Formats: sequence, C-alpha cells, structure tokens
Amino acid sequence: MLYTLRLTQHPRGQPNDYRVEIALEGKDFCQTATAFFRFNFPLRERENLRWYLEDYHELLFTPESNFAARIEQRTREIGVELFRAIFQPNNDDSDSRQIWLKLRQNLNNTRVEVITDITQATEIPWELLREDINSKPLALQVSSF
Repeated sequence: MLYTLRLTQHPRGQPNDYRVEIALEGKDFCQTATAFFRFNFPLRERENLRWYLEDYHELLFTPESNFAARIEQRTREIGVELFRAIFQPNNDDSDSRQIWLKLRQNLNNTRVEVITDITQATEIPWELLREDINSKPLALQVSSF
C-alpha cells in the first residue's frame, strides 16, 4: 500500500511559532493530527548547513573537519527536535503519535509532501527530520520526499 504523509506548515503570528497539520493518507483511510510548537532555525545554523551541504565536500583539503563534525551533530539534533515536536507531543496517545506508529512500518512505501508558502519555505529544515540521533533522516527512508 502506498502512503502519503503531508505536513502543512503555518506560522502562528509569533516568530518561530508554528502549527503543522499532519495527514497520513492511504487507499482507504486518512488520519490527521495537528502539532503546535516553537522552532528557531537561526541564520547562522542555516548558513552552516548550506556550507556543509554545498561547499565542504568540494574542498580538497579539509582542515574544517571538526567544524563539519559539529554541523553533522547539530543536524541530527535538529532532526530529533523536529520529530519530537511533530510525533511525540506530551501525550503518548496523541493522534500524531498514532500516525507515526502506523507510518514507521511503511516508510519505504511513503511519499512525504511538505506544504508551506514561499516566505516560510526555509524556516523549518524538514529534510533533517529523524526519529532519534542514530536513525537516518526520514527523507532517506521514504520512497519520495
């Protein structure tokens, strides 16, 4: 069965304050939830991530390897932070937690869609989303992101 996980991102009026509508759709069902959370992705972290993804791997000599390792660690931390905000709110019986429990068994048959407006497109680095520090990012586990 093919699934679609749709994350629709909305600002909530205050800086770094978000509402995300979560929908898991399959052939004969649709499960939904809403997550409310604060998330700050400062310009410095955005630039560090850009440097790591675009420039670091092109360097012939890498004296920045310690810096790169810190960025790698921070990307894992950000991914876990996002995962917890979306799929592990305070209540373990939450609708979003139930969505994750269903989804995690079918990741390789899942398409992830992120919906936001152009002004919010770089506010949350959804491609870093991961269950825990040792797991792969969700973007690398699903069939399409």
